[in-house]
Amino acid sequence: MKKLLFTVFFLIYSLSYSQTSFGIKGGLLLANQELGSGITIAFDDEAKLSYYFGGFVEHKMSKFAIQGDISYVNFGFKSNLKRHSFDPSPNFKYKTDMHTLVVAVSAKYYIMDIISIGVGGYYGLNIGSDYIVNGTNYNSENKVLSKNNDFGFVSSADFEIYKGLFVEAKYYLGLADVNKEPVLNPYNGDYSAKNRAFALGAGYRF
Repeated sequence: MKKLLFTVFFLIYSLSYSQTSFGIKGGLLLANQELGSGITIAFDDEAKLSYYFGGFVEHKMSKFAIQGDISYVNFGFKSNLKRHSFDPSPNFKYKTDMHTLVVAVSAKYYIMDIISIGVGGYYGLNIGSDYIVNGTNYNSENKVLSKNNDFGFVSSADFEIYKGLFVEAKYYLGLADVNKEPVLNPYNGDYSAKNRAFALGAGYRF
């Protein structure tokens, strides 16, 4: 009975000193992919400049908080095709845009009232992919080269500038292979691709 009363008292006390806030955010994304050996023999992968935007809800209790957000994130990478010295074919530039709806949940700790750090996980739903070669978009609505699902870890740091206005830095570490294996794979190589992205943006907490 005493334990039950203590638990109820603790919950009431915690809720009385908690607060829930909502907000919007967005910014720039430096996106890349960790590629398997079957892909890197043909491509030099590079980070591409992209973007993200979305909304969030945060429930704060003293120095700790739980934050959930839903965002559009443009994952992918860009590359130059590797050519042999004896190959007369012109080089071409390649870029992948993975249009992804990301749902993330993070546990946050407030070092100060205006500074917090967080870590959590995310799930990404691929809602469409673009494969751009030398400026020509080979759009693939059925995502024949990409899988539908992605998941991984996410870490973040926030700094409140002034009355709800804040800046944030975030890193996505994808664990899922988002590439579909080629139908013809004569070398049985590693054709995996895992998302990596660093985000830098701003937002407003209502």
